[in-house]
Amino acid sequence: MISTLKGNIALLDFDLIVDPTNQQVLPMQGVSAQIFHQAGSEMMKACQELNGLEVGKAKMTKAFNLPCKAVIHTCGPRYMDGTHNE
Repeated sequence: MISTLKGNIALLDFDLIVDPTNQQVLPMQGVSAQIFHQAGSEMMKACQELNGLEVGKAKMTKAFNLPCKAVIHTCGPRYMDGTHNE
């Protein structure tokens, strides 16, 4: 069964949530910024210890102040113009 929810992903009490991030695993705008904000400063420290992230790969951290149990950080490819294997 598939269902949808509307709201702030950082406030959901799930086992895992996914952070759509960049290769440096730094808070960006939107969803990623909310996750980092709600998780607290420990999230930034944990992500610095990940030593970056390859496009298409994922790494996991604790959730810290989030109600979920863990956060999966993943970096997707950036669309440029369709001629760069994106």
